[in-house]
Amino acid sequence: GTVTPDIEQLVRDRLQRQIANGLDDAALDGSGSGANPQGIANASGIETLSTASGRTMTHAESLTAIAEVGANNYDTSNGVWFFVLFWEKKRAFG
Repeated sequence: GTVTPDIEQLVRDRLQRQIANGLDDAALDGSGSGANPQGIANASGIETLSTASGRTMTHAESLTAIAEVGANNYDTSNGVWFFVLFWEKKRAFG
């Protein structure tokens, strides 16, 4: 049968989204065992700060994070601020 462009594009979009979500999951939360890459959340030497609500960081919490960087004299020349709602993403995309 003939595949219409609309259906083909729908399938392409869906596959692209699934691949992107898989790459995100691996990069963020990969276990590092077997053929799986080690994600940021499972890497040693990664500083984390949990928020009181587990979701939205308050202004005071953001200031605490910045103060911790300064107080511990972290080298920020290659530093990155990275904010992710790991579990919300997993629930949304399974």
